[in-house]
Amino acid sequence: MAWVQTVSASSGLASSLTPSITVTAGNSLIVEWRVGGGADATVSASVDGTFGSAEASGNDGGGVNVGHHILRNVTAGTQTITVTRSGSGAMDCLVHEYTPLGVRDAVSVVNTGFSGTASSASITPTNGGGQALAFVINTAGATHSAWGSGFTERSDFAGVANLALADLVPSGTSAISASATLSASGFWSAWAVSYKSAARKIILART
Repeated sequence: MAWVQTVSASSGLASSLTPSITVTAGNSLIVEWRVGGGADATVSASVDGTFGSAEASGNDGGGVNVGHHILRNVTAGTQTITVTRSGSGAMDCLVHEYTPLGVRDAVSVVNTGFSGTASSASITPTNGGGQALAFVINTAGATHSAWGSGFTERSDFAGVANLALADLVPSGTSAISASATLSASGFWSAWAVSYKSAARKIILART
């Protein structure tokens, strides 16, 4: 499993965001979002339909809701991702494409704070391999750096708020937590999730 690409979208007070992404068949899409005004978001794809419920969601303590959704086994081609808010407030989202992700293994609560360092609660994978993701969102206009615990940053987007994603491949069953340094102090949210390796299909040819 590996990160492929990320696309972004941001708005003032529009009720939805509609970024487009061209994907490879069978891959997975992760949509990371934030909505001001204490509103939540729903997510759908133009070809593959509605994403499931948010795998994680929370509020940063400053009136901003955050979360992420996943869609597996996508159809090849260009898909428009629609992120719709339930209330008012500015929105941002990132759409991340990964090679196929398996079932969710562990997910943390959404940690929040007001400081210059964001850190997630820990997760404990049940086996090595797979993929662990760390999400950090801040409303201070701050960039993210110095990710801890071996995480590699994949995206650091500056919209109405700043959204970032980092990942790593767990080496075993030890607890994992993520942290990142912010370039300015402010409200932040951080959480982590791990996915097992996707099941492989083995086709036997009859001879």
